Amino acid sequence: MAKKHPSIDPELDKIIEHYGSDKVLSNYNLGYAKAFKDIRNEVTNVLEIGVGSTASNTTPFSFKGNTAHYPEYKPGGSLRAWREYFPNATIHGVDIQEDCRIDEDRIKTFIFRSMELHECKKHLYDFKYDIIIDDGDHSAISQLITFKNLAPLLKKGGLYCIEDIGGYQGYPEPDGTWYKPELFVEFNDELQKTMKKYGLSQNHKISRPFTIS
Repeated sequence: MAKKHPSIDPELDKIIEHYGSDKVLSNYNLGYAKAFKDIRNEVTNVLEIGVGSTASNTTPFSFKGNTAHYPEYKPGGSLRAWREYFPNATIHGVDIQEDCRIDEDRIKTFIFRSMELHECKKHLYDFKYDIIIDDGDHSAISQLITFKNLAPLLKKGGLYCIEDIGGYQGYPEPDGTWYKPELFVEFNDELQKTMKKYGLSQNHKISRPFTIS
């Protein structure tokens, strides 16, 4: 994990840490503060892929290790942070682990793979989102297919944020390969095609996480 750095919005930093999300440890609070500070009261719908399961520590996708930093952490930490930070928003989450099934005031999660278009249509296509965050399995293939599936759900002027865009070394792709920098060119080409299809473009004010609007 990276060294913590305060963002331009200390309240956001405090809320994230209170719920045990790793977004301050990974310094994503810096980009999120820039993206969200001025619109927090206008946001009505937020979707996050990856709810933060603690069911197993046998895969890199488990938040089990996060309890070393935040002993009180439980699945859905970032969703609860968003609920508090965006007072007028309904928060949705998607994960594949059963311990991520949550139904609370203004929070609802769905258990399925975001790479499966028919499941996205079944559970999410009745909604439009101001903010979509991909903090799923951090693989390039998953990020690309998830973006293709969910881009139509982004409101005009909305923000689509991808953490660790393009995957990173040490995280296996679903097809069994490992992240290779040279594959990012092909990944980026496909990403750009989907952005063009839906009239979206990179938000250059926020580079980490990679943000599309």
